[in-house]
Amino acid sequence: MSNKLGASHTNTYKALAELGVKVSSSLSAANLQSDAALSVIGNVRQKIVHVTEVPILSFSALKFGRNLACPNKSLTITGVGFEETKDVIKDAVAQRVEDIVILTHPFEFIKRGDAKFRKITLSRVNQSRLKKLCRWIAETETVTTADFKSSIDRWLSATVADDVKIESRPLSSIVRVIENKLNDIIWQY
Repeated sequence: MSNKLGASHTNTYKALAELGVKVSSSLSAANLQSDAALSVIGNVRQKIVHVTEVPILSFSALKFGRNLACPNKSLTITGVGFEETKDVIKDAVAQRVEDIVILTHPFEFIKRGDAKFRKITLSRVNQSRLKKLCRWIAETETVTTADFKSSIDRWLSATVADDVKIESRPLSSIVRVIENKLNDIIWQY
C-alpha cells in the first residue's frame, strides 16, 4: 500500500514508525478524495509502511450546490448533526465496521469572536451533539467506546477487512446543513 501513497504521507508514516508509533488515526477518505494517490484510504484499518492507520470514518451524504452527492464526508462532531451521526454509526455497525473513529478537537466546543479569542461563548450545538452522542452510546448495546491503549493489540494483530460504503439519510443531511448554518450565523445559537 505504501507505494500507492503520496511521498509526503509515506515519509510521515516512515517517521512515525522510526519513532515507535505503531498506530495512527490521522486520515479520512473525505480529506483525501482530491488526491488520487491517496484514494486507497477507506473505512477500515490499513497498514501504511509499518504503522496501522485506523481512519476517521467517512460516509456519503447529501450535499447542496452543483453536485448533490457528497461521496465522502468525515464523521465529526462539528460537521455532522446528531441524527446523522446516529444514522452513520448504525449503518457502519450493520456493515460490521469494527472501528468507528469520530474526529473532534477541544476548541470546537466554544465559539470565538476573533482570532485572538478575546470574545468567546459556548458552542451549544457542538456540546449538545457530544452529550447526546455519549448518552446514546451509553444506552445502546450495539456500540461501545474504546481508546488506543485498550485497542492496540487487537488492531496490530487483526486482519484487515474489506472496505465498505457508509451512507446517511438525506433528511439527516438537510437537518445538519440547517443546524450548522444557524450555528455559524447566530452567536448565541
